[in-house]
Amino acid sequence: MRSVRIAAAISFIVMAITVTRSPFPTSIASAAVSQTIGHSVAAESLNPFDLPTPAYDIEAYDYYCDGGGSACTPVNGDVCDHDNVYCPGFHYAEVFLIGPATGATSGTPIYTNLECDTATPAGLAYAFVNIASPVGYADFGSSLLEPDLGVISGNAALLDWFRENPTDDPNYPDDNPAQVSSGSVTVYDPPADLRATVTGIQNTDNTDDLPNAGGFKITLTGEISLRTYGSNPTTSTYNGTISCFAGGPHAADVQNGTGEPGVVLAEGELETDVIG
Repeated sequence: MRSVRIAAAISFIVMAITVTRSPFPTSIASAAVSQTIGHSVAAESLNPFDLPTPAYDIEAYDYYCDGGGSACTPVNGDVCDHDNVYCPGFHYAEVFLIGPATGATSGTPIYTNLECDTATPAGLAYAFVNIASPVGYADFGSSLLEPDLGVISGNAALLDWFRENPTDDPNYPDDNPAQVSSGSVTVYDPPADLRATVTGIQNTDNTDDLPNAGGFKITLTGEISLRTYGSNPTTSTYNGTISCFAGGPHAADVQNGTGEPGVVLAEGELETDVIG
């Protein structure tokens, strides 16, 4: 299952409404509209979100404040991330790893989206990669996601999947309240001039797509964007590094503290509908 953020973006696209996740791509909002995002899914033109054979789908994203809580967000996370408001201590982190459509529960991802956004005194610093390997690009290159063709190495896995998720369960594959997934992946996105790594292990409640414990550290190095605050923002770039953490004990703090829905998600599943 995919996030509220992505589901909403797909609906807007289908209705031919122009939507952008200011000021850059992330989750699906990006891939479809300006370079927009990074989230995989498939080759069939009528329904580009259904794979012919299951693939692992490992995801985590959330807004968070330094030290936890929601005090860094004056209203909600979207104000800090999209509306040019300085929110000291604010971050956004996202991981999306899609495995080969072979039914395997581990292996090198064929599609990867990683993002970090961080509020700094000078502006909102952000970077993301939205890439597919040659195999993934053959599946997803013409989809709404529009990934870059890049290099992906490493491994991600759904741990003990078939033991924890009996296929005769009528709610398969979404019925495990404590699924463990892991990733140690390195990527290179040539068009974005970015290299990125993601490492970690998470335990997720797949019935509600929420984190139980653990998470992923994301680091992106290369061309970082910086958008200034205020009513007339400008965006510049610099060479550097940005890091963030998706998951952890405070992943839901901003959502719970502000009442803003759909801004935290975590899952690890083996499915054909990787965004649904």
